[in-house]
Amino acid sequence: MAYIFAVSGMKNSGKTKLCLLLLKYLKEAGIHVGYIKHSHEKVLSPMDTDTGKVLSQGIPALYWGVDGCRYEKPGEISIYDIQNRIGSNFDILLLEGGKSFPCHKIWLGEADTCPGNIPGIVAYYEAIPAKKGGRDDTKRFFSFGEESSIADFIIALYERSSERLSLIIEGEKIPLRPFVSDFIEGGIKGMLSSLKKIDKLNGDIAISIKKEKDK
Repeated sequence: MAYIFAVSGMKNSGKTKLCLLLLKYLKEAGIHVGYIKHSHEKVLSPMDTDTGKVLSQGIPALYWGVDGCRYEKPGEISIYDIQNRIGSNFDILLLEGGKSFPCHKIWLGEADTCPGNIPGIVAYYEAIPAKKGGRDDTKRFFSFGEESSIADFIIALYERSSERLSLIIEGEKIPLRPFVSDFIEGGIKGMLSSLKKIDKLNGDIAISIKKEKDK
Protein backbone atom coordinates (compact mmCIF):
# COMPACT_ATOMS: atom_id res chain seq x y z
CA MET A 1 0.00 0.00 0.00
CA ALA A 2 1.46 3.32 -1.06
CA TYR A 3 2.40 6.00 1.46
CA ILE A 4 0.62 9.28 0.67
CA PHE A 5 2.36 12.60 1.32
CA ALA A 6 0.63 15.88 0.52
CA VAL A 7 1.97 19.22 -0.64
CA SER A 8 -0.61 21.74 0.59
CA GLY A 9 -1.01 25.49 0.72
CA MET A 10 -3.17 28.38 -0.31
CA LYS A 11 -3.96 29.04 -3.98
CA ASN A 12 -0.96 30.11 -6.09
CA SER A 13 1.49 29.25 -3.30
CA GLY A 14 3.72 27.20 -5.62
CA LYS A 15 2.47 23.67 -4.93
CA THR A 16 2.93 22.40 -8.49
CA LYS A 17 6.46 23.77 -8.75
CA LEU A 18 7.49 22.07 -5.52
CA CYS A 19 5.77 18.82 -6.52
CA LEU A 20 7.69 18.70 -9.80
CA LEU A 21 10.99 19.06 -7.96
CA LEU A 22 10.07 16.47 -5.33
CA LEU A 23 8.94 13.99 -7.97
CA LYS A 24 12.30 14.40 -9.72
CA TYR A 25 14.32 13.81 -6.54
CA LEU A 26 12.15 10.91 -5.36
CA LYS A 27 12.47 9.19 -8.73
CA GLU A 28 16.25 9.71 -8.73
CA ALA A 29 16.34 8.09 -5.27
CA GLY A 30 14.84 4.92 -6.73
CA ILE A 31 11.37 5.48 -5.28
CA HIS A 32 8.44 4.25 -7.36
CA VAL A 33 6.43 7.45 -7.07
CA GLY A 34 3.05 8.54 -8.44
CA TYR A 35 1.32 11.92 -8.50
CA ILE A 36 -2.23 12.93 -7.58
CA LYS A 37 -3.68 16.41 -7.99
CA HIS A 38 -6.73 17.28 -5.91
CA SER A 39 -8.96 20.01 -7.30
CA HIS A 40 -12.23 21.65 -6.34
CA GLU A 41 -13.06 22.03 -10.03
CA LYS A 42 -14.91 19.53 -12.22
CA VAL A 43 -12.51 17.05 -13.82
CA LEU A 44 -14.72 14.51 -15.60
CA SER A 45 -15.37 14.52 -19.33
CA PRO A 46 -18.34 16.72 -20.37
CA MET A 47 -21.68 14.93 -20.48
CA ASP A 48 -22.04 15.56 -24.23
CA THR A 49 -18.97 13.41 -25.00
CA ASP A 50 -18.95 9.64 -25.44
CA THR A 51 -17.08 9.15 -22.17
CA GLY A 52 -19.34 11.64 -20.41
CA LYS A 53 -22.44 9.72 -21.48
CA VAL A 54 -21.00 6.59 -19.91
CA LEU A 55 -20.12 8.45 -16.70
CA SER A 56 -23.65 9.88 -16.51
CA GLN A 57 -24.85 6.32 -15.91
CA GLY A 58 -22.61 6.07 -12.86
CA ILE A 59 -20.20 3.76 -14.69
CA PRO A 60 -16.41 4.33 -14.47
CA ALA A 61 -14.61 4.75 -17.80
CA LEU A 62 -11.07 4.39 -19.03
CA TYR A 63 -10.14 6.63 -21.97
CA TRP A 64 -7.41 4.83 -23.93
CA GLY A 65 -5.37 6.53 -26.64
CA VAL A 66 -2.07 6.27 -28.45
CA ASP A 67 -0.29 8.36 -25.80
CA GLY A 68 -1.69 6.63 -22.70
CA CYS A 69 -4.94 6.32 -20.81
CA ARG A 70 -7.10 8.24 -18.33
CA TYR A 71 -9.38 6.62 -15.75
CA GLU A 72 -12.53 8.51 -14.75
CA LYS A 73 -14.91 7.58 -11.95
CA PRO A 74 -18.04 9.58 -11.08
CA GLY A 75 -18.98 10.35 -7.48
CA GLU A 76 -17.03 10.85 -4.29
CA ILE A 77 -13.82 8.96 -3.68
CA SER A 78 -11.83 8.64 -0.47
CA ILE A 79 -8.08 8.78 -0.05
CA TYR A 80 -8.18 5.14 1.06
CA ASP A 81 -10.04 4.19 -2.11
CA ILE A 82 -7.20 5.77 -4.09
CA GLN A 83 -4.65 3.83 -2.05
CA ASN A 84 -6.57 0.62 -2.59
CA ARG A 85 -7.02 1.05 -6.35
CA ILE A 86 -3.59 2.26 -7.40
CA GLY A 87 -1.48 2.24 -4.25
CA SER A 88 -0.13 -1.27 -4.73
CA ASN A 89 1.80 -0.05 -7.78
CA PHE A 90 3.73 2.68 -5.95
CA ASP A 91 5.94 3.26 -2.92
CA ILE A 92 4.87 6.88 -2.49
CA LEU A 93 1.95 8.88 -3.89
CA LEU A 94 2.63 12.62 -3.88
CA LEU A 95 -0.64 14.48 -3.45
CA GLU A 96 -0.90 18.10 -4.56
CA GLY A 97 -3.54 19.84 -2.46
CA GLY A 98 -5.69 17.69 -0.19
CA LYS A 99 -5.58 20.04 2.80
CA SER A 100 -8.34 18.16 4.63
CA PHE A 101 -7.06 14.65 3.91
CA PRO A 102 -5.69 12.71 6.92
CA CYS A 103 -2.10 12.20 5.77
CA HIS A 104 1.33 13.69 6.38
CA LYS A 105 1.83 16.96 4.53
CA ILE A 106 4.10 19.94 4.05
CA TRP A 107 2.54 23.40 4.12
CA LEU A 108 3.75 26.06 1.69
CA GLY A 109 4.17 29.39 3.42
CA GLU A 110 4.49 30.69 6.94
CA ALA A 111 2.91 28.68 9.73
CA ASP A 112 0.53 31.54 10.50
CA THR A 113 -0.96 31.27 6.98
CA CYS A 114 -2.16 27.74 7.71
CA PRO A 115 -5.72 27.29 9.02
CA GLY A 116 -5.74 25.62 12.43
CA ASN A 117 -7.87 22.67 11.36
CA ILE A 118 -5.45 21.24 8.77
CA PRO A 119 -4.45 17.71 9.88
CA GLY A 120 -1.10 15.98 9.44
CA ILE A 121 1.30 18.91 8.91
CA VAL A 122 4.84 17.75 9.63
CA ALA A 123 6.83 20.45 7.84
CA TYR A 124 6.71 23.92 6.29
CA TYR A 125 8.19 25.18 3.05
CA GLU A 126 8.51 28.92 3.44
CA ALA A 127 7.79 30.96 0.36
CA ILE A 128 8.76 34.10 2.29
CA PRO A 129 11.52 34.62 4.88
CA ALA A 130 10.66 33.19 8.27
CA LYS A 131 9.49 35.54 10.97
CA LYS A 132 11.37 35.50 14.23
CA GLY A 133 9.66 33.66 17.05
CA GLY A 134 6.41 31.75 17.05
CA ARG A 135 7.80 28.66 15.35
CA ASP A 136 6.58 25.19 16.20
CA ASP A 137 9.72 23.26 17.11
CA THR A 138 7.96 19.92 16.53
CA LYS A 139 7.80 20.65 12.78
CA ARG A 140 10.54 20.77 10.17
CA PHE A 141 11.15 24.01 8.28
CA PHE A 142 12.60 24.06 4.77
CA SER A 143 13.56 26.93 2.48
CA PHE A 144 14.17 27.42 -1.23
CA GLY A 145 17.05 25.26 -2.42
CA GLU A 146 16.35 22.50 0.10
CA GLU A 147 13.99 20.48 -2.09
CA SER A 148 16.28 17.44 -2.15
CA SER A 149 16.30 17.51 1.67
CA ILE A 150 12.50 17.54 1.64
CA ALA A 151 12.56 14.45 -0.59
CA ASP A 152 14.90 12.72 1.89
CA PHE A 153 12.54 13.74 4.70
CA ILE A 154 9.57 12.21 2.85
CA ILE A 155 11.50 8.98 2.22
CA ALA A 156 12.35 8.74 5.93
CA LEU A 157 8.68 9.18 6.84
CA TYR A 158 7.71 6.57 4.26
CA GLU A 159 10.17 4.06 5.69
CA ARG A 160 8.90 4.65 9.24
CA SER A 161 5.20 4.79 8.37
CA SER A 162 4.92 1.93 5.91
CA GLU A 163 2.41 -0.60 7.19
CA ARG A 164 3.04 -4.22 6.38
CA LEU A 165 -0.69 -4.89 6.06
CA SER A 166 -3.63 -2.62 5.27
CA LEU A 167 -7.31 -3.59 5.28
CA ILE A 168 -9.65 -1.49 3.13
CA ILE A 169 -13.39 -2.26 3.10
CA GLU A 170 -15.63 -0.27 0.76
CA GLY A 171 -13.07 2.53 0.57
CA GLU A 172 -12.62 2.82 4.35
CA LYS A 173 -9.39 1.89 6.06
CA ILE A 174 -9.91 -0.46 9.01
CA PRO A 175 -7.47 0.03 11.92
CA LEU A 176 -5.74 -3.15 13.02
CA ARG A 177 -3.85 -3.96 16.19
CA PRO A 178 -0.34 -5.37 15.64
CA PHE A 179 -1.38 -8.86 16.81
CA VAL A 180 -4.35 -8.97 14.40
CA SER A 181 -2.22 -7.61 11.55
CA ASP A 182 0.49 -10.22 12.13
CA PHE A 183 -2.14 -12.98 12.39
CA ILE A 184 -3.78 -12.06 9.07
CA GLU A 185 -0.44 -11.60 7.31
CA GLY A 186 0.90 -14.93 8.56
CA GLY A 187 -2.26 -16.78 7.57
CA ILE A 188 -2.34 -15.34 4.05
CA LYS A 189 1.36 -15.96 3.41
CA GLY A 190 1.05 -19.48 4.79
CA MET A 191 -1.79 -20.34 2.42
CA LEU A 192 -0.17 -18.70 -0.59
CA SER A 193 3.18 -20.40 -0.04
CA SER A 194 1.50 -23.78 -0.52
CA LEU A 195 0.26 -22.87 -4.00
CA LYS A 196 2.06 -23.99 -7.12
CA LYS A 197 4.08 -21.44 -9.13
CA ILE A 198 4.71 -19.34 -6.01
CA ASP A 199 8.36 -19.81 -5.08
CA LYS A 200 8.81 -16.77 -2.85
CA LEU A 201 6.78 -13.95 -1.34
CA ASN A 202 9.18 -11.01 -1.29
CA GLY A 203 6.98 -8.45 -3.03
CA ASP A 204 3.66 -6.80 -2.24
CA ILE A 205 0.50 -8.91 -2.14
CA ALA A 206 -2.88 -7.55 -3.23
CA ILE A 207 -6.09 -9.50 -2.63
CA SER A 208 -9.54 -8.31 -3.69
CA ILE A 209 -12.76 -9.95 -2.47
CA LYS A 210 -15.86 -9.03 -4.41
CA LYS A 211 -19.17 -8.40 -2.72
CA GLU A 212 -21.53 -11.35 -2.84
CA LYS A 213 -24.65 -10.91 -4.91
CA ASP A 214 -27.89 -10.69 -2.99
CA LYS A 215 -29.70 -14.00 -3.10
